[in-house]
Amino acid sequence: MQRKSTPIVSYWHPNVTLTLVSDRSPISFSSPPEAKRHVHLEPSGQKSPDGTALYHYPVIFPNDFWNLREQMTPINSTTPVLPIRISLASISFWKFNLYSVGIYFFLIASEMLCARS
Repeated sequence: MQRKSTPIVSYWHPNVTLTLVSDRSPISFSSPPEAKRHVHLEPSGQKSPDGTALYHYPVIFPNDFWNLREQMTPINSTTPVLPIRISLASISFWKFNLYSVGIYFFLIASEMLCARS
């Protein structure tokens, strides 16, 4: 059985949301790995006074959690202009953990569904 080849189409979403994680406390060693990959540690490796956390640079998270497929536009020769809206927001570190883990698990579920088809 041969599969039909489908063309690869690029899509555009008009919203770009950059989220600053506004929690000023040090990052805990027990943070989920999905959140830690967005954290860039201060090079000296300095720890908090109680030794349980490392200091880090501000976390800027490109938040595409709410970018829905229905809101995306295919890019092709009939697309002369692509609008863009840049939003800046701030969230606490615990909420950032929820977003980063949620996005990771949605990605894993999507990959599993694609592997089945």
